[in-house]
Amino acid sequence: MTLGFRSLTLDSARKRALLLVVALACTTTILGSPKAVQAGGLYLTPLGAEPLARGGARVAGISDPHALWYNPAGLAYSKRQLVVDLNLPIARASFTRYLPDGTNDVTATAKASVLPTPVIAYSDDFGLRRWGFGIGLIVPPAYSLAWPSEVDGAPAPQRYSILDTKGSAIGSLVLAAAYRPLERLSLGAALYITTAQVAGKVAISACDYAVCSQPEAPEWEGTSSFLLGPVITASATFGARWDFDHARIGGSVQLRTKIEGDAEFKIALPDQSIFDGVTVENADGGDDLHAEMKVALPTIIRLGVEGDVERNTKVELGGTWENWGVQRSIDVRPIGVFAREVPGVGDVKAEPITLTTNMRPTWALNLGATHDFSRYLQGRKLLGHAGFMYESSSLAPRDLSATTIDTNKVMLATGGSFEVVRGMLIDLSYAHVFMVNHTVRNSRVLLPAAIRPLPTDGDPGMYAAGDRPAIGNGEYSIEADVVAIGMRWLIEETRAYWRAK
Repeated sequence: MTLGFRSLTLDSARKRALLLVVALACTTTILGSPKAVQAGGLYLTPLGAEPLARGGARVAGISDPHALWYNPAGLAYSKRQLVVDLNLPIARASFTRYLPDGTNDVTATAKASVLPTPVIAYSDDFGLRRWGFGIGLIVPPAYSLAWPSEVDGAPAPQRYSILDTKGSAIGSLVLAAAYRPLERLSLGAALYITTAQVAGKVAISACDYAVCSQPEAPEWEGTSSFLLGPVITASATFGARWDFDHARIGGSVQLRTKIEGDAEFKIALPDQSIFDGVTVENADGGDDLHAEMKVALPTIIRLGVEGDVERNTKVELGGTWENWGVQRSIDVRPIGVFAREVPGVGDVKAEPITLTTNMRPTWALNLGATHDFSRYLQGRKLLGHAGFMYESSSLAPRDLSATTIDTNKVMLATGGSFEVVRGMLIDLSYAHVFMVNHTVRNSRVLLPAAIRPLPTDGDPGMYAAGDRPAIGNGEYSIEADVVAIGMRWLIEETRAYWRAK
């Protein structure tokens, strides 16, 4: 696209000043992705080694400390148990961007970051027949991708969406209790005390379409990074379960988790003469920049029904709904941030910004089965598991970016549980996640921080509006493998065995 420009005026200088404000707000574009909080690459797979092997179908029949996540009502059947396990997602992705002139940019390939999601949980009934209690440390089932900053010596094509999210982390201390008011009915509740830290870095374009006419010129790029937290927040989960003779039904509701606070920002301006002498500082003249931010993890509703197909086989069918629409837009309120000594303008104060991500709720179908092979062994438990999951995407294809590659998923899983000593089971699981690849040509994800000058006299022949290029157009490819190992220790069974010895 060829642009014609008027001579520089006070108005165009003001626009150049405003790009500094937008550059500040632009750091938050990475918050459009749950990856930034290590949650929701979106939630890639079910949590826990044994639940993973069953496709996440562990709502109705759960009877171990994993109930802290899936359905706290299951603690009424857990008794004294200890669970320790790790899920290790290994995701692979690539992005080939389509440039505004119709040609292809280089392909960026993301490497999987080694980011295991652990669970350490304990349950006990303390001798109370109708009660169950639990405590645990849980990290949501996220995944992380490591994108390059350069490809073949050129700036990486995904740099405006994401450079890195180093420093992001999340984890929850969970306290829960369950009670059976009736012999077949159990009710449970869990308190989540969550600590989260959100960090990210993106490239920003400082092109004003006046002095600069190439919006993606590397020499007009700066970087912007932010750090939110650590933030401590609280949420809760409620669940119920009803037992029949050969079947169980269950459901749970996990309330949304709000993560909000003052984020710290750092801005590196491009090395261009128009920025000489310009500083971005707070109201006191320091470089300690802050803005109020709010993000949220979704409300989750889970339902399931489990039946005894025959004596040694149990099958559960379940569904999950996650309201990722809570991240459809994100508000950013700079706290006393100014661009100082902008030529021809003076000082400019940063104003509140609302970022739109267009995220939407997702739903999933979970199917899992367990078969007991113990009869083939002499006194040792051996369980085989299989699972299936289908989950919809939280984004329409035109809203995809390298930050948020979330597409429809199909997961196939398998695993086994073997009793190494009486009452102690080792869980081993493997799953492959098939994700739909997309080619996007109508992206709504636009170049951040590019200023679009508008004609002052309404004459488009004098001055073409510099439309922001779409940075989301291109080819997206992603898939993942997940391996998991865990230990479940049924303490009372071990004690009873050694007492009998």
